[in-house]
Amino acid sequence: MKRALAAALFLLLACRGEQPASPKQDAAAAPPSDEAERSSLTNLAYGATIASRTGEAVLETSAIAAIDGDPVTYWLNPPNDFPQSITIELAAPSRIDKVGVRPHEKAAYGAKELVFETSMDGRAFQPLATVPGNKLWTDVRPADAAFLRVTVPGPRVERGNVALHSILAHGRELAAAHRGPIDGCWLVNGRRAAFQSRGTRTAGAMQYVRDTLYLGGGGDGRMWRFEWIRGAEFGYAAFAVSPDGLHLNGIQWHEEVIPLFFGDAWFGERDKECALEIKDGVADEFLRRAGRHSLYALDADEIRWLAAKLRQFPKSRLVAHEFREATPAANRARAQRALDSLAKALQNAGVEPRGVTFVAAGSDKARQIPGSEAARELYSSIDLEVGR
Repeated sequence: MKRALAAALFLLLACRGEQPASPKQDAAAAPPSDEAERSSLTNLAYGATIASRTGEAVLETSAIAAIDGDPVTYWLNPPNDFPQSITIELAAPSRIDKVGVRPHEKAAYGAKELVFETSMDGRAFQPLATVPGNKLWTDVRPADAAFLRVTVPGPRVERGNVALHSILAHGRELAAAHRGPIDGCWLVNGRRAAFQSRGTRTAGAMQYVRDTLYLGGGGDGRMWRFEWIRGAEFGYAAFAVSPDGLHLNGIQWHEEVIPLFFGDAWFGERDKECALEIKDGVADEFLRRAGRHSLYALDADEIRWLAAKLRQFPKSRLVAHEFREATPAANRARAQRALDSLAKALQNAGVEPRGVTFVAAGSDKARQIPGSEAARELYSSIDLEVGR
């Protein structure tokens, strides 16, 4: 067992190549373009999930990395173990017209080819195409699919390994996307977890050996956006649930949503028992530690919470960040609309935020430049900033 783990870690480090000199250097660098991932149906931010997979070297390079929309992260095969396959469930039945892969930049970690198959029920699969392992996009005869199975028969070089940054599928959805419910009991990477929603707000808990990780946030789109705390640690998380509500995928980051601060890839299956206490205090604790809190669920309860905090911190700032539009000007305009809506909600609640500064930052002066659609969703929010 120790020998296998050592081999996996060796492959992981070798595949990553030379690391940057410091976290600050990596954090400040502009991420590579994720244009291909943004146009792909196989993106966790759009509600795609991993329905099943045969394996990975370690969870840090799991199948979720192939659908997280980030061109930096990657899936890596178990050492000397082929074929490997990943089955992706789309957010809605779709008509696919081209597929592809973003291969690892080192040819030694390339796949000779990839085999794509489609299915409407996740059980009976039909061949779609066999494509080169180093080609970003390949046109295919249009085919309808709710599930996409991708198989890696083997590496490009003898006794090699394969690292795939992204598995891609382009097309159009044939029906409205249906996000499965997150509420209830889950078994996530072997740990008990539970979620509970009230309006657009969702709270969760995940049991670890010595303590519990608590989540707070909301989901008004295709994925859930969370802040989390665990002991002295804190950060962000993104979750998607399959349309049938049976599979959960999550990604965790420590403090900032960048690959360098990646924490865990979470695979969840439904569980019958929870036996976990779900707390509502994540926002308060996150604000205390980070000096900021992202308002992911601006419902009546969160407005009341915000009103109390504005009275407690009369010189705070409400900063609207936005990264989902095509230009900085459009981002600023959308941020301003969000701030105007919040100001009206506060006024309707009888709150006069004297001394509070409202800033429509848009995509200007970002703490981090989002490198994926999930990161854009997490960073596109109104943040309460109180300093520390």
